[in-house]
Amino acid sequence: FVTQRCYRLSLFGTEANLYVNADPGGGTPAAPGLVIHRKDEAEPEVVAVEKTDMIARHMASFAKSVRGDAPPFTDGREGAALVALLSAMLDSSKSGGWTRVESP
Repeated sequence: FVTQRCYRLSLFGTEANLYVNADPGGGTPAAPGLVIHRKDEAEPEVVAVEKTDMIARHMASFAKSVRGDAPPFTDGREGAALVALLSAMLDSSKSGGWTRVESP
């Protein structure tokens, strides 16, 4: 059978699981974009997600920041923390174990 390209991010935690459906071409598919399934709840919570072109949105935000019309969407500290988190996630996926996030 054939299906359109679909991207899904699944985050598994001790208190809940989070599922995000995404369309890298801009926006989200018709299916629920964000689903939170908490461990003590029988039914997951479906959160409506506005369909938007995230790349265009970030580029517009960046341009406003460069012009001095708005603060940056994220600052250097948040960016460094994200890089630390992503690095720890990659290390954890390679080792199959826990990895401490070394926050800058």
